[in-house]
Amino acid sequence: MMFALTTRGLETFSRDEIARLAGAQVTEVGYRRIAFDFHGDLIPITRLRTVDDVFLDLGMWTGIGRHRETLA
Repeated sequence: MMFALTTRGLETFSRDEIARLAGAQVTEVGYRRIAFDFHGDLIPITRLRTVDDVFLDLGMWTGIGRHRETLA
């Protein structure tokens, strides 16, 4: 899974631009963030014009809080 960050107000335009890529399937749209699955050559992702940054989501940690005791 990947996600892209965009400017506030451009989420819909960025979603549409990503959805037009061959091999892309948008899974979630939120405030300044579009999550999507992508299979294929990554070069078209570097040509996106309405997003600021694109990230590859490698995993998520659970059980992490903001209090010091959760650091262990």
